[in-house]
Amino acid sequence: MKKKKFAVFCPVKDETTFSPVWLAYYSRFLSVEDIYFLDFNSEIKPTGCRVVHTERNILDAVELFEAIKEFHKKLLEEYEYVIPTDVDEIIYHPEGLDNYIHKLDKDFVKCTGYEIIHLPNKEPEFDGSKPIFSQRNFWVRSNYYNKTLITNKPINWCIGLHENMDEIKSQTKIPLEKDLLLLHLHRFDFNICTERHIRYSKLKWSSNTVKNNYNWHYRKQSKEEIEKWYFATHNQPIIEIPQHIKDSVGI
Repeated sequence: MKKKKFAVFCPVKDETTFSPVWLAYYSRFLSVEDIYFLDFNSEIKPTGCRVVHTERNILDAVELFEAIKEFHKKLLEEYEYVIPTDVDEIIYHPEGLDNYIHKLDKDFVKCTGYEIIHLPNKEPEFDGSKPIFSQRNFWVRSNYYNKTLITNKPINWCIGLHENMDEIKSQTKIPLEKDLLLLHLHRFDFNICTERHIRYSKLKWSSNTVKNNYNWHYRKQSKEEIEKWYFATHNQPIIEIPQHIKDSVGI
């Protein structure tokens, strides 16, 4: 049977902030039959696309990672390309993600990472009745989000999918696709982000995750710690998002 061109999925558990935005964005390029939530025993059940349940513990970084890799490999049996993302990650191309992938003739490509950041001294709190990019004007270039996510074969990712271990071992850099942007929405609103982190810090993370300091930023407990993390840009300047991108992202 001929494979379908591509699919996208993300892991979720009781997610309500980003999942509607994520689904709305990728639904512009795919049928909901080719969009998946990999659900980790949510009490608030995800809807709107295909939902696949797993019994793995999302608060254990290794279990989460293994579930993502296994599901990615399984979907490659049905699709030519499979894109695993986090629920706060939007992959943007000016031609449209579908048009870009339908022309793609590489095994995998690496996105160029940017983090959207809300500056509360310059911008209002997020208004859910309006698109995100009509309210946000700033981003930060982020090498951490130069992720290799569009792939037609299994990748030897490290935890978090930020690095391809084969690339590191071979010391051969995969070139960035400069027009293929990974837009990280995690900090799109200061209050939403800090409240989310306070809530996550109270969850029961696995001992292995704590021991190895995985997902460390989710376990900061004081507002001061979270604010320090929030405004850290690792010496990268905060700059204005080009208007043509704000106009065309569509969320």
